[in-house]
Formats: sequence, C-alpha cells, structure tokens
Amino acid sequence: MLKCVLPLLSESLRDYNGLSADLYKPSNYDKLALSLLSPLPNEQDFAINVCTLLSNEGKHTLRLDKYPRLVNILLAHAGVFDSPGTRQLFIEVYSRVRNYSINSFWSDVLDSQDVIDLTNEKTFMKKPPTSLPTFSRRKTLEKEKQSKQQDAAASTTENEEPTALIDIDGILPDCRLDSLASDESLRDQNQNSIKFEEEDKDLFCVGRTLGTQDPYGQRVLQIASILRNLSFTPENTVILGRNRCFLRFVLLCVRARWSNLHQLGFDILGNIANEIILKEAGERITDVVLSCVAMGIESQDRFIVISCLEVLNKISQQDSNEEIVTFGLADNVYELICR
Repeated sequence: MLKCVLPLLSESLRDYNGLSADLYKPSNYDKLALSLLSPLPNEQDFAINVCTLLSNEGKHTLRLDKYPRLVNILLAHAGVFDSPGTRQLFIEVYSRVRNYSINSFWSDVLDSQDVIDLTNEKTFMKKPPTSLPTFSRRKTLEKEKQSKQQDAAASTTENEEPTALIDIDGILPDCRLDSLASDESLRDQNQNSIKFEEEDKDLFCVGRTLGTQDPYGQRVLQIASILRNLSFTPENTVILGRNRCFLRFVLLCVRARWSNLHQLGFDILGNIANEIILKEAGERITDVVLSCVAMGIESQDRFIVISCLEVLNKISQQDSNEEIVTFGLADNVYELICR
C-alpha cells in the first residue's frame, strides 16, 4: 500500500498559497452514512435500525453537529432530496431494487396539492456562482499588479476607454446546473400514472393503504420518528432548524394525512421553531409555515391548535422574524388568538 510521504501543510501555509483550508475531518458516522447510501437493501435496513436505536439512547444519542450531512441522507430515504443526483440514486435503489414508488408517496398523502412543490429540490437549490473561484496565489498577485497599472494609466490618460469585461457566461456555458440529471433518469417506474380527482378517491377507495401493507409509507414513518427523537436534543435543533431540506420535510409531514405523520410533523416543528430564521429559510418555506399556522389555529383539533400556538410563540422569539410574522399573518388570526 502506498503511503503519503509529503508532510501536511500548515493552515497558514495553505492560506498563503491560496489553498483551501476546509479539509476533510474523519468522523465516527462515516460508516453509518455509507451504509445509508448503500444500494443493498439489508445494509440500508441495518443502518436505519442503528439510527433508530441511537435516537432513543440517552447516553449515545446521534450528534448531528458532528455529521450534518446525515440529515440529508436520512431525508432521501423519505423521498425529500437536496439535489437531482440524490433523487436519481434513490430512485434506482427503491424503484428498481425494492419496487417501491418514491415519487408518488407525498402526492398521495398530502391534504392539498398546493404544497407539492416542496418535493421539487430544483426549486430550492442554491444558484451557481457567476464566476469560478481561484486558489492560485500567483494569479492573485498578477491581478493586483494589473489593477495598479490600470489605475496609473487612467490617472495620466483622461480619455481612455474602459477595459472590456470578460463574459464568463459566454466562455463557460457548460459550468451550469441547468440539467444535472435528465427527466428520464428521474422517472419512477413504479409511480402510478393514473390521475384521480378528489371526488374519485372517495368513490373508488383509491389512495395509500395503512399499516404494513404500505412498506414505503412505513419507511417514511420510521425516518420521521428518528428525526423527531433527535429534535429533542438542543445540539441537534440548531442543525435541524437551519436545514432547508429538513424544513421542507417537516412541512410535508404537517400537511400529510396518513397515519400519524402530521402529529410527528407538529412535534418536530415545535421543537425546532426556536432555531428557524424565516429570512434564511426562503420565501416559499416562510409562506407555507405561516399558512400552516393560520389554518391550524382555526382547526377543530385541539392538538393542532396548541401545536400551532407553540410554533408561533417560538418563531416570534427570534428578533429577525418579528417583521415577517407581523405582516405575514392576517388580522383574523390575531383575533382568534386573543379570544
């Protein structure tokens, strides 16, 4: 086996040469993450069972701050992805290996299709930078030298035309995230292609089955239970409350009407509401959070009403959320609260 004989560069030396200081740090959760990403069904089941045990264990609880990526991997098993590439991988695993349908679950269990866009990861992906970063110290010094020469020339020549800017978009048209994966590769072969109206679902008794007859539904329920248990730990709430992919999953659970998913969703949302910053979450997630609170306060279910009041109370404790909550909720919501 070959061994690296070159000494590791110090942080100051890496910074001087323009190298990245964000180095890989090994974690105890590396093997667990690899097992969750494995295409082998037995390996996946074993890893999720380990996560279930660790989420219930008081002394050895999963610490998401040591491996934040673990959250997105667990969410991928529940059909909520952070990138099209991850969706393509798990469709291959669940659809072609297990014969489960990932794409159709959330559309079947949501109480309304107005939040189905939360399952589209492309809408919530960060836009690529317009310029490519450079780590070359020599190029940085050359640019500084050229800028000084241009400033000196501009001071002596008043009528000199400005330097033409380089069109990066024209030179590097391939450095985009427009098509990370084709639609054909993201197609779920087990997804139901028949579209039903709302009245047809009651008439023909179509929809998701309950209990063990829906194995993928049980998998989503298992992931939700794991994340709910982890949300009670203060160290984990910081990671969960700032993860946009996780917020999408929680809101989907809140709006779901299958088994006790909505109860788990309200429990999680109440636990992490202190850490949610609505401006960082984005406009769409903010709208869904406020709409869920507004509808929940008007509900006849006492559990939903109390949960929504708890979420609203904790979100309002963040100073940065004050203006958004004040103008985002209608007057009738405040009237209901004051009764």
